[in-house]
Amino acid sequence: MIISKRDAHYPHYDHPHTVIISIFVEFFNKYFNEADQIDYFGLDENFKNLLNLQKKNPSIYVGHEYGECFSLAANWWEDLSFDVNNMDQAINGIDEFECGSKYLALITSSEWEFFNSNCPYDFPAVFYLGDELRAWLVWAVNKRLLFFPKHKNNMIELVEKHIDVSAALALMQKKLNNEESWEFGPARKHEPKMILWHERTKNKEMNDWIRQWIE
Repeated sequence: MIISKRDAHYPHYDHPHTVIISIFVEFFNKYFNEADQIDYFGLDENFKNLLNLQKKNPSIYVGHEYGECFSLAANWWEDLSFDVNNMDQAINGIDEFECGSKYLALITSSEWEFFNSNCPYDFPAVFYLGDELRAWLVWAVNKRLLFFPKHKNNMIELVEKHIDVSAALALMQKKLNNEESWEFGPARKHEPKMILWHERTKNKEMNDWIRQWIE
């Protein structure tokens, strides 16, 4: 797992939102560098692709030749499908869903698949509503800007081209305050820890860890 020296805050494998947080940490590592420079064009193009449901594949993908690979997508693809020859996948695969109905945050590895019993993550595949996804994106931008403060105005201006920032932050606060439940939850079709995921999303300590970057 590659972690920026400026942004070494990762939740543990048991955190309910660790996958989507990890995706955005890895994603922004590609466009913010240690020389205090930001690839605004690259970010803008990726925001357009991720958030425009008219695109063929509204998604972002952050992969490494060796190690963990992260994806965030509003569309289903065949690698998630039921495989009668693989019992792990038959139990833990992800059913097909309509493009745009939700976003899938997924992590897999060269050493294990998201459906394998040896996957170290408690929740390697989680669904989020579009508005929830936008709240996470704004949260991740806020978190990263603590390490790149001189870029704050330009970065917020870029994000506001695509997202209502105030509405996104307000929604995140409601979720963390348990005023609103998360719409979906783990995406694997026979997720054995579904109840546990919903319990952990209400855990004050886990939510306070998230909250520290939006207050």
